[in-house]
Amino acid sequence: IEGGYGGSSKSLYQMVTSIDKNKFEPIVFSKKKGPNYDKLVKANISCQIEKNIASFIPLKKNNIKNIIISLPKLFRTYKLIKRIIDLNPYIIHFNYEGLIPLHYLLCKFGLSSKSIIHFRSSATSPNFLYKIFSRHVNKSVDFLIFISENEKKIASLAGVNLKKIPHRVLYNPVEKISKVPP
Repeated sequence: IEGGYGGSSKSLYQMVTSIDKNKFEPIVFSKKKGPNYDKLVKANISCQIEKNIASFIPLKKNNIKNIIISLPKLFRTYKLIKRIIDLNPYIIHFNYEGLIPLHYLLCKFGLSSKSIIHFRSSATSPNFLYKIFSRHVNKSVDFLIFISENEKKIASLAGVNLKKIPHRVLYNPVEKISKVPP
């Protein structure tokens, strides 16, 4: 499950195109039809646009406003939640920590899949929202991926129990540039 744009979409593409398709059938739910959509389709990856994916990332300020604005969209995710529960996937990869509220709702509706959350956007020190996210992560997530030691440190400071939850730091690869810009 992902947002549709940016570096996270590129790394998701790398991940799902590297999966052994004899063992797994990757399905990507994307918030928007971003640049990776056509690449995923060409790679024979099922990519479904789901405009009601709700997400929010703990920010330095305006978290209450962010929550209030996001709540209506979070309530509209019911159809997506039902589809995912009905699919009963073996593993669900949440492509950034802003999807933790969606993961919470999936768990409340009976998600039994293994869950991986990819921490990418930790631009703030731990605040009340991050600490709420951490409590849920400690109870319900099976594996964590961090894009750097910085995200790992911030998650730990917010209360994510890194002694209990298996995790890794996976740095995003830098794309090879074939031409040097003028």
